[in-house]
Amino acid sequence: MDERNLTGRIGADGRGLLEAARGNFDAAVAGCGDWTVRDLIAHMGQINNRVAAVLSRRATEMVPASELPDLPDGGDDDTLTEYAVAALDALLAALAEIDPAEAVWTWTHRRDAAFWFRRLWHETAVHRWDAETAAGRDFAIDGDQGGDGIDELFEVLAPTMLARGRALPTGSLHLHRTDGAGEWLLTSEAGTVSVEHVHAKGDAALRGPGGALYLAMWGRVPLSELELFGAPAVARSWIDFSP
Repeated sequence: MDERNLTGRIGADGRGLLEAARGNFDAAVAGCGDWTVRDLIAHMGQINNRVAAVLSRRATEMVPASELPDLPDGGDDDTLTEYAVAALDALLAALAEIDPAEAVWTWTHRRDAAFWFRRLWHETAVHRWDAETAAGRDFAIDGDQGGDGIDELFEVLAPTMLARGRALPTGSLHLHRTDGAGEWLLTSEAGTVSVEHVHAKGDAALRGPGGALYLAMWGRVPLSELELFGAPAVARSWIDFSP
């Protein structure tokens, strides 16, 4: 993966997210608990500001919240939008100026800027899906991005999730992408999650396009939109494991 090519994708999805949110701030965001679109915009602004600060400073420790732009307190939606636009612009500028191989702080075992290119690519796309869906519009994540997102979730994010006390899923789950190459056998034992790219039988299996599989693993689309084989409770335990 050439991380530098992801900056344009992050920018396009970031702008698309803000456009979908326009005039729709009170709408519920189904995949994020009791959030509204207003909460979603605030969340993206805070994330983008933090990552922009880490990258622009080449910080190897977390940048304190006190050193980041303040989230508008009680302002109107235009003020919050301006905050989110400025945060996205700062992020894109920081991504454009850094070598992905440079060492910076992250919240995982990966300690390079490349982590943030990949993480913000997926974070922004999923939350654009949230905003578009809240606005009653269709938006799809393509199969290749979905496949990479599944890899990131279970190979990069899962160890940190487990270290923070996340309960292990039960049983084994096979994921089979139908719109391109991609198979994953997910297993959990001895306090760890293992991923194999093999065609093998699991206690449950999900088949579908890569983007839909990825969104399902983040709890965004119902299992009814995929082909489900085996034990539904096993598939659900893996979806519940995700952040």
